[in-house]
Amino acid sequence: MRRWLLLALILFWVAAVIASHTPQDRLPELPANGKVLHVVGFFGLATILSLVLATYGKTGWRQDVLVLLVMTAYAALDEGTQPFFHRNGCVADVILDASASMLALMTWCFASWVLRALIRRRKRWQEVQRKIQRYFDSDAMLPLGGNSGAMPSREPGSSLSQ
Repeated sequence: MRRWLLLALILFWVAAVIASHTPQDRLPELPANGKVLHVVGFFGLATILSLVLATYGKTGWRQDVLVLLVMTAYAALDEGTQPFFHRNGCVADVILDASASMLALMTWCFASWVLRALIRRRKRWQEVQRKIQRYFDSDAMLPLGGNSGAMPSREPGSSLSQ
């Protein structure tokens, strides 16, 4: 899984660099606005980078800060080098790209929180089910005084075990 995610990150990043440094007149007409492409691209890059770091055991707020710093540095470098390729580099695009990266991190943080809450709820429900099962399996359901003849015995040698 780690190798596939790393490969996806490398391919996605190379495609992003090529697309952002190709002169505007050589790019095909796309149905999406350029700003939408920025958001989708940096959301995807931040997500894949975060997943790759998670496969290496890097999780938590430090990972999120690292992803945000890497993505913001890449956005600044990307926009700063675009004029060399007859494109317009823009500070607003750096802010948009960093915001898209932050949105990706917040989205996955919220999804992770919801998933953990659902797992905790399921574990609590399973514990309640086990307690109910133990209650019904115990002598608590028998008449006062334990097995007083109201229910057949399951002891070896009784009529039920033969």
